[in-house]
Amino acid sequence: MGTRTRVSNDMGHMVVAGIGGGIEEGESPEDALEREVLEEIEVHITGYQKVGHVVCLSPHRPSWNLSVVIYLVNDFEGEPKKTEDIDPYWYSTGKLPLDDMWLDNRITARLVLDGKRIVGIFLYGPDGQIVEQDLRELVPGEPICVPI
Repeated sequence: MGTRTRVSNDMGHMVVAGIGGGIEEGESPEDALEREVLEEIEVHITGYQKVGHVVCLSPHRPSWNLSVVIYLVNDFEGEPKKTEDIDPYWYSTGKLPLDDMWLDNRITARLVLDGKRIVGIFLYGPDGQIVEQDLRELVPGEPICVPI
């Protein structure tokens, strides 16, 4: 995780979030994961697992609508470095900076760091608060796909 120092769509400046970004044309989510981690913190990931997928809907600010595939990286080469996008930081699981995170990340980060696999949808209101959510833990072997 790290503090976002450069953002797109005026979304999340100085918010603590996971490393990641968009999927470019022709990329798989896994290709995007590897590229984004290299671009944002300059490390090569060598081991990861897909642990979730959430959709965040902001009808009052459609440019903030997101479909987020969540991965846990468990092995990498190199040392995470601060870049113009993010200032990486190691947080212990019990000491996440929840007040500095997106509202949905406050929920999802704790679940996936506790070993849960999740899918869900978050609906944000005009005030930036979550007004509705449908989040559930998957049973072992259940595929990760958001019910839209």
